[in-house]
Amino acid sequence: MTDSYRSLLFLLLPLVGCPTPEKSDTGETGDTDTDTTDTDTDTDVAETLSETGCYAVDPSLTECPAPADVVLDQVIPATCGATVLTVDGAGELSTGCAYIGGAVPGGWCLYPITVSVPEDPCDYGRPLVVDGRPRLAPLVRARGWTAPAAPAQADAAQAATWARIGLAEHASVASFSRFALDLLAQGAPADLVADAHAAALDEVRHAKLAFGIASAFANDTLGPGPLTLGDLSLSADLAALAFATAREGCVAETLSALQMAEARDRATDPAIRAALTLIARDEARHAALAWRTVRWALLAGGAPVRAALIQAFATPPTLPGDDASGLLPPPVARAAILRGWAEVVVPAATALLGGVPAVLGGDRPAA
Repeated sequence: MTDSYRSLLFLLLPLVGCPTPEKSDTGETGDTDTDTTDTDTDTDVAETLSETGCYAVDPSLTECPAPADVVLDQVIPATCGATVLTVDGAGELSTGCAYIGGAVPGGWCLYPITVSVPEDPCDYGRPLVVDGRPRLAPLVRARGWTAPAAPAQADAAQAATWARIGLAEHASVASFSRFALDLLAQGAPADLVADAHAAALDEVRHAKLAFGIASAFANDTLGPGPLTLGDLSLSADLAALAFATAREGCVAETLSALQMAEARDRATDPAIRAALTLIARDEARHAALAWRTVRWALLAGGAPVRAALIQAFATPPTLPGDDASGLLPPPVARAAILRGWAEVVVPAATALLGGVPAVLGGDRPAA
């Protein structure tokens, strides 16, 4: 079995190992005062959100369990990667859950809930970030976004996991489309623009695979609803583009590719393993595109871009909690993120920036 971490680092280092344009810059954090990005620095208080959660129950029940009797880590929230903090009221019996749809072995209770939204809510693909928060389309019963999948026994948890992967990959199509426009607006070379468009087409394929697997687990046909894009905006300048690319591509997508590879190595179902093999390979190539882009931006933009990149790489990713759901068990996901950050992201960022030990690698990702 190949070592995905070492392989990805070896792929990235030739792309980023180059002389930096500011030889006199020692890499200390003092030059980050020239920040041109619009970022939220208040990380002490976790953002919360009120929404509806789905809770699987025995279909013979005539009323929902009392909120105090609900097991929080079994509630499926609408927000990708959110942690359920509280159940805030009485539940309502339902034959379906809007987030995964379809027939499942049990029935559902829908509860008003409060969730905590992590800094990096989605572990899959390149997120579509609008006003500092990832955005997904709603999940609906729809045709046109499902690739054939092998028949599967109904499984609500697996349906929810793969539906969220599908929604995240679907949103990545828009993310790469905006990325291509950003590159055009900043005068990027043709190869970066072409690869951004190719990546968007990869994400269409990933989304169809994920929705196909989700539909098989849900015994229904699932797909994305309309994705709200009316307030989408482009990066203000090259430094802002570099910051966003570093966070969404060099960090998020690099770690996503590694987690997909871990999940692939653990998969026993042939259809799921084949899907994860394709997705992990493509996500590694997309991560490489992000690193190539920030290298170009650094050489083209000089000190302001360097300051933005130092700020972007100074913040480690968030680790999933014990109640997080996803392709990997939480301890395995945390280990993959820790190793990916330490063995891939930090070395590649250090090579890109010419070494900034006071900033990079000093902190572990936050739980």
